[in-house]
Amino acid sequence: MMKFLINRCVFIAACLILIGLTLSGCSAQVTECPESLQVVVNDKNSVLLSWGAVDEAIGYRVYRRLSGSPDFKFVSDTETAYYTDSLPEPGSYDYQVTALGPHGESAGTIFLASYVPTDSISLSLPEITSVTRLDIGTNVIFFSDENTGCEYEIQRQDESGNWSTIGKTADHIYYDIAAPENGSYNYKVLALGTDGEMAESEIAAENTNPKTVFGVPVLMYHEFVTQEDLDSGIAFDEYAIYYHEFEHDLQWLQQNGYTTITVRELALYLNGQGEMPEKPVILTIDDGKLGVYKNAFPLLQKYNMKAVLAVIGIEIHTASEAPELRSESPAPYCTWAELAEMSASGHVEIASHSYGLHVYQHDGRIGADCGEPDTMADFQMDAYKDFRTLQDCLKNYDIPSAVTFAYPYSVRSIPADEVWLQCGYQMLLGGNMESVRASRTNFFLQEAGLNAHSSVLRRIARMHGTPIEDYIG
Repeated sequence: MMKFLINRCVFIAACLILIGLTLSGCSAQVTECPESLQVVVNDKNSVLLSWGAVDEAIGYRVYRRLSGSPDFKFVSDTETAYYTDSLPEPGSYDYQVTALGPHGESAGTIFLASYVPTDSISLSLPEITSVTRLDIGTNVIFFSDENTGCEYEIQRQDESGNWSTIGKTADHIYYDIAAPENGSYNYKVLALGTDGEMAESEIAAENTNPKTVFGVPVLMYHEFVTQEDLDSGIAFDEYAIYYHEFEHDLQWLQQNGYTTITVRELALYLNGQGEMPEKPVILTIDDGKLGVYKNAFPLLQKYNMKAVLAVIGIEIHTASEAPELRSESPAPYCTWAELAEMSASGHVEIASHSYGLHVYQHDGRIGADCGEPDTMADFQMDAYKDFRTLQDCLKNYDIPSAVTFAYPYSVRSIPADEVWLQCGYQMLLGGNMESVRASRTNFFLQEAGLNAHSSVLRRIARMHGTPIEDYIG
């Protein structure tokens, strides 16, 4: 009898354990699956994978298979939301990424047919999208293609029919500063492969593009202050101006027939959508200081004008986490909620000044420039992480995604251009502008996509107390 009771107790206990496990399984949480897996070619031997970060993830697991194979094979674990994969052999590859969290491994996000490496890359034909003469007597050749890490040779045909090489570039734009002032000249672009292979574009003549590349005045501001701000101890640098100076600028622009546009509107125009006003002008504001919301935004509303605000994401995040502490900050910033209000008004377009790369001389890098001692792979990883972080923040506050990236400190490089365009930005504001407050400096504003266009703009940094009519008119 005693043995029977013991066995019965064991049986009941086992049932209870089984029931407990079953109930636990029914209510068990699962780790969220990574989203937006992207694969970008570094070179013929490696690819860069990136995906959206999962909040509770402690790491990620990367799988790979040859396209058409039934099963994915483990490649590596990583703690970051990106991974550079060295390709084992030629072939077409699929990738799968899972998240590792407190609830185990998630389901996988799959990217199919990412890349087909070959021993020798077959070059695609470059396509000249426009050849335009600037008012400074320079012909600008814009071209696009699907080659990666390629050098381009630019050739020009003279009136006698002879072709000559006028320069080389790794960018998708070339300035022919030695073009004769009179006459029309033909151009062609050659893509040069590392193994001697060459792909030649069709011939394009000057001024074949119906969309004229025109100069657009761009006024760059930073901070707007009142006397009350100064009395309260708010710190401001030499780029700050009094809010009434900004109002004078808006009045002058209005009285002289200028219409403010956003960079997004210019991008649409260059892509064949919409028209430009007779006298367009772009107002840009860097950083995202609180004075933009308090002092500049009401004036934009008053005069029905627009501005492009390129924000430093990490500063906006810090201000948003503890807005009550801004009164104690020597240089307070806007919050995400304030950016959302300005964006919803239609008077302010939010752009990126990077999320967390606005740092001078960090590990040898100045801002978002790709230079020594950076490797391209490291820079790509940082760029993708920065891009996704800022866009996620904007999405959380229903702010349209940033299509424009303004280089911190205005330090730009051609390799960096390509990376930021691959990230998803459509337009880049940049240029190496030393002595920026003392001079007018040209810089590029480049549209991404198959039919890429560029426009040379005049970017003006306002000197404190200098009338706008000294710069534009």
